[in-house]
Amino acid sequence: MTDDTSYDTTERVDQYEHGARLHIRSKRGTGTRDEDKVSGELHAESIDALEANREHLRNQVVDTLEDLRHTQPDSDLLTRDDQQALASELTDVLDDVDDHAPAGTRDTLRDLIQQLDS
Repeated sequence: MTDDTSYDTTERVDQYEHGARLHIRSKRGTGTRDEDKVSGELHAESIDALEANREHLRNQVVDTLEDLRHTQPDSDLLTRDDQQALASELTDVLDDVDDHAPAGTRDTLRDLIQQLDS
């Protein structure tokens, strides 16, 4: 994932016989794994009533998109299978150097293996 925080935000107003609708959509990113979209709609009796709430809806959409960016896992994180494979490799290394490595190094390797296995 990139750290791109620029958003492409679009607005559309539809007027009907008995009211109006404001649709705001915001998107960040360009690829399947690197794209987020949030949209919101507001219905009102008139375009003037929509205008009074336009900025609030826009802020909610953008804020939600920003929150979404902070809750997604980082693509640099290891998958569960990768974590288990790395733990296995580190266990082999620990077995090979156990008698020769300083105690601090052995403890650090054991802690890392335990974290990867949990």
